[in-house]
Amino acid sequence: MLFGKIFLRFTSGENDLRSMGKAFEMSQRKTILVVQARCTSERLPRKVMLPLGGRRVIEHVLTSVKSAHLVDTVILATTGNAADDDLARVGAAMGVRVCRGSEHDVLGRFLLAIDGVEGDVIIRNTADEPLLDPTVIDLVIGQFLKGGCDYASNMIERTWPRGMDTEVFSRQALETSDRLGTTPEHREHVTIFMRTHPELFALKSVTSRPEECWPDLRLCIDTSEDYRMLQRLFECLAPGRFPVPVGVMIDWLKAHPEVAAINMGVQQKPVFGRQF
Repeated sequence: MLFGKIFLRFTSGENDLRSMGKAFEMSQRKTILVVQARCTSERLPRKVMLPLGGRRVIEHVLTSVKSAHLVDTVILATTGNAADDDLARVGAAMGVRVCRGSEHDVLGRFLLAIDGVEGDVIIRNTADEPLLDPTVIDLVIGQFLKGGCDYASNMIERTWPRGMDTEVFSRQALETSDRLGTTPEHREHVTIFMRTHPELFALKSVTSRPEECWPDLRLCIDTSEDYRMLQRLFECLAPGRFPVPVGVMIDWLKAHPEVAAINMGVQQKPVFGRQF
């Protein structure tokens, strides 16, 4: 682990995916992408199972993460609750590993999910992002693989819309967070301990090209307003051709501001009294 107050910033326009691929080939490190999901969300229950563009939300998410070139293994990490039985069945039907663990100790669920799986690079995505662009996932992974950090993400300095959130960290950093992160917030929010302890972890921020920058835009699903907005977007943006590049979505929404406005007033739930 790299100790010290290190903060690095990378803008995606400075390199392309070919350089990301070279970094991956040189490292030969195995990557594990974990999608955390449950059906008992408070603001919009069973949101991950809602129909969207002819498929369930979770099916769009899993299709996107499986399309990322720098991902070796995909795991769906859900709970052992009966409410998540259908979710687990969908994951298995799509050919991904399914792990079932604690509902509230999500950090422990992550460690359970990767136990016995080859790989020391862990990627975290959530199941409320049906428009995830696989290229964004690869960019963040590629920057992590270049070295110099314990944690890399596009969430430290937000530039892409919400719904592109991707975090990459080492297995060692996750294990350290498990050992030292003891509060309920640390257990529920997997990477909060890493992000709030820069004296222990070297952090790298990955930011977007100018044409993909719209941090106030919501392309995630957490409320009924989000769902209505995404329904309109899926209806209008070439049904059946997802995932769509984030730049294409941004261009379309700039031309149709009335659609982007549907969920613009939704407030993200705070953690530790602040929004991440």
